[in-house]
Amino acid sequence: MKKRIIISILIILLLSINSNSVSSDNLNYNFHNKNLTDLPNYHYIHGLNYTHQIENYFCYLTSYYMIFDYMGINTSIEEIIYYYGMGYSIYYPGENDANLKQRLPVCGRGISMNKLVGQNLGVKQNVWAADLSNSGEEIWQQYWNKVKENISNDIPVCTVIDPLSLPSLRDQFKMPAFIWDVIMGEGVHFIVLTAYNESNQTVCYNDPNAGHYGKDCFGDHAWMDIEQFKTACRDEVDPSLRYSVITWKKISERLPVQDAFNYTHKINLEKLKGNHTAYELCGLNVSQRPNALFGIDAAKRLKQNYEKGIDNRVKTIKLYKKYAKLGFYYKAIHKMQTLFEEIYPNNPSIFDILNVSEMTNFENILMEKKHMAKYLTEISVYNASLKKEADLFKQDAENWTIISDCYKEFLNKGFFLSLTRANYLMNKMESTMKNIISIEESIINGLGGF
Repeated sequence: MKKRIIISILIILLLSINSNSVSSDNLNYNFHNKNLTDLPNYHYIHGLNYTHQIENYFCYLTSYYMIFDYMGINTSIEEIIYYYGMGYSIYYPGENDANLKQRLPVCGRGISMNKLVGQNLGVKQNVWAADLSNSGEEIWQQYWNKVKENISNDIPVCTVIDPLSLPSLRDQFKMPAFIWDVIMGEGVHFIVLTAYNESNQTVCYNDPNAGHYGKDCFGDHAWMDIEQFKTACRDEVDPSLRYSVITWKKISERLPVQDAFNYTHKINLEKLKGNHTAYELCGLNVSQRPNALFGIDAAKRLKQNYEKGIDNRVKTIKLYKKYAKLGFYYKAIHKMQTLFEEIYPNNPSIFDILNVSEMTNFENILMEKKHMAKYLTEISVYNASLKKEADLFKQDAENWTIISDCYKEFLNKGFFLSLTRANYLMNKMESTMKNIISIEESIINGLGGF
């Protein structure tokens, strides 16, 4: 913990130092000015537009959206979120889940299911992964050949890399290379590959992160050295996603919006009810989550955790305070973030890149509720009754905000939070969960539909 604080202070001090990292002028250029006859190992996919993500973990949704847009499919990120069931989907972890030890719920992103996305939009996903049992170079060549095979056939490739290795982020912060390489660590991030050029050993990509944290131009058809791209692939932290090639194929026309909405709405309501079959229907293997609770059942379990009793409230207070530790870390980070924003008001926040202000499980849930309210409001032009459900989701999000703020107080104060204050927060969280359950029961009981 202390190490991260010291590191963050060092970063602020070093921001004024000229970076030795590669300049964007060398990496981001208009390749259309090149003579293509000199580039036999080159292919560029035309007509794929750039979009930046609107939330910190929407990289995969945004990457998919860019590909769907390129395929001529009329959709939106909010509609894709709806087909994933976000806002309706939540689960309380079962056995062998780290979140269970912290008594934290998991939002829809944590149980993403794309079966309805394909069915409603008339597309099919294909996921190819390199054989990681091979040697490093064999893995790379296998992966790189698959990437080129798709791009040369005008098929955009969604792939998973370490975001902190990309020039689309590094060139916006101008920090010394050792901070990125040694201090910052690695992560998981989806991007879209749109071109390659083996003559000068570069690859072109759309990075939805770039515009989210800074400026679109750094991630809009940006070029980087293939060696640098290899590092980004190698340093991605999730082995199940490393060296994967994700593509989409159009297999039919998309369903009419009303038909797709009605079919999905029935399933989403079943998800909110906690019906395991609805989750399985969308591609989730529920058997891998033994004793997990879904939908409103998860909310009821949370409320139980906040009720009086040794196994309920007392244990939850202990776990939340233990997870927060001393709370000094979060206070220090907040003060440093405030100082940084005063010194560099026009820069993207380095603290977002560091993930020291990473969204909590509760913030993720309320964010998904907000997006669902937005989508239902937009689509209510087809049927005014949906406006009522949208308003309920807004109320739902407001109540989850209260839960999130209470939980943040545990994080900020840790063991320094008095028992009296902790008990007050638990009372507030219990009554708020009661409101949430009431709102979600109203959503379940016959609202929506065309």
